[in-house]
Amino acid sequence: MPRISNASPRASRNTRNGPSPLQSRLSALLREARWIFFAALAAWLTLVLATWSPADPGWSHSALGAGAGKSLHNGGGAVGAYLADVLYYLFGFSAWWWVVLLVHRVRAGYRRLATQLRAIGREPEPLPRVHWEQGVGFFLLFAGSLGLEALRLRSLGMHLPGVTGHSSGAGGVIGQLLAGWLSRVLGFDGGTLVLLVLVVVGLSLFFAFSWLDVAERVGGWLEQGLRAIVNAYTARQDRRVGEVARLFADSGLIVLVSFISPFRSERRMARDLLPPGEFIEVFVDTPIELCMERDPKGLYEKARAGQIKNFTGVDSPYEAPEAAEITLHTAERSAEDLANDAVAYLRDKGIV
Repeated sequence: MPRISNASPRASRNTRNGPSPLQSRLSALLREARWIFFAALAAWLTLVLATWSPADPGWSHSALGAGAGKSLHNGGGAVGAYLADVLYYLFGFSAWWWVVLLVHRVRAGYRRLATQLRAIGREPEPLPRVHWEQGVGFFLLFAGSLGLEALRLRSLGMHLPGVTGHSSGAGGVIGQLLAGWLSRVLGFDGGTLVLLVLVVVGLSLFFAFSWLDVAERVGGWLEQGLRAIVNAYTARQDRRVGEVARLFADSGLIVLVSFISPFRSERRMARDLLPPGEFIEVFVDTPIELCMERDPKGLYEKARAGQIKNFTGVDSPYEAPEAAEITLHTAERSAEDLANDAVAYLRDKGIV
């Protein structure tokens, strides 16, 4: 016997047709309101922490005359003064990580909003939740920051609310407890090492990046900088050779320059030093495989093995001439024939 559904027709209709336009609109408005709330809270908390003053009344102390018409220094008013006092008392300067957390949520909301605007007509995605690894990362980062601040930056917290006669306010009371326990168990240096590990791991998890990628990028930037320095030095040497060659040419001599000049800009600079027609570019066109076979010192092999850096043709570019006056194909003809071609060109031009 078939079973009769107990669901009402209205419920069946809602299940079949999905949420109504009003429900979708209200859901979108609530998501947007939450994103705006995070942004406003981040801005307000930044203002509260930045304008904290020990002269304002707070939870950890009292300020004489604060209630008798004395103006508050805190931009968040009395509520902001008390909140900043509590945060600095508990966490020290590490309280700013709460601002970072809020900005992180604002960034996630902005990315969702940008995705929604790029895909008009689609169902808007919900605000991404904090993944568990990001939550763990923030906890590790926060704990490491508290401990390091209390252990290594004691002099910076002498004016914070948590300062006492025998301890600084850096890291707040929680950071002081954590730093004291670690220093007793692992020692001063051992506790510092553990806290640094917490900060490094926490940063990687919370901001979702890999330190290996960071090291690779930094290494790439250093390599690019070193290559730029080497290229600048090579260009300077080429300019010096060009200037010396111009001096000899001005005295009426025929100057032969056998020089590795891998960049067109450097060769163009040398050409511009001489009057038109007096600069003759000779391109010795040799495949790199043939260069390796004819290499008696094994430099190409060392360069391919990484023992020599910035080697032209291997890991440093070579820009072949676009319109050389003489091109010598060494893989097809003998050295004597190529020399005769070069001399024949000079005779045709009336140079020799």
